[in-house]
Amino acid sequence: MRNLGNQIAAAEGSVEYGVNHLHTPLLLIVGHVACATIKAVAEGTGNLSPMIQRELDAIQIPKGDAGLNSVKLNINNQVRLAMSKFEQEVIGGHLTVVGAVYDSTNEMRQGQGKLNIVNVNGETNAAKIAKLDLMQGLDAPIAKTVLRRPPVTRKSAPVKAEEETDSPEKPADKPVKHKEGH
Repeated sequence: MRNLGNQIAAAEGSVEYGVNHLHTPLLLIVGHVACATIKAVAEGTGNLSPMIQRELDAIQIPKGDAGLNSVKLNINNQVRLAMSKFEQEVIGGHLTVVGAVYDSTNEMRQGQGKLNIVNVNGETNAAKIAKLDLMQGLDAPIAKTVLRRPPVTRKSAPVKAEEETDSPEKPADKPVKHKEGH
């Protein structure tokens, strides 16, 4: 769901339906850099309808900080709320709550357009998050098969195309197999 400030409370019924009735194993809360909602809350909102103002008032960030720190704080607050609401599912290992920041401008210096995981079930330490099973293999490149034709000289007959692979440990004539779930 997309809503003002990526709030669990604003979409509580839909989120609860996904967790309790569809039994989704992953609840992903995604914020983004340069968020207009975070800016509005941090700098003041002006003249907005009572319904919009009520949603903005639920976002707990410091006044005057409209930057990445407030985006992350809001994501962490939403993860905390989701974990308290679905505590039994998380403890039982049936649900993982992930908070992430979509970085369209490379503000986080991890790559433009990258989705950066900043919270997994309340863990916000980047080094610890990187070691979680959930994160293994996410940035691993998939071996690609590239067709290359050797140059044809005037005196030799055309040579059949050969396959090459970007991955030296996988022969080109065998299909690339990926781990299940990746």
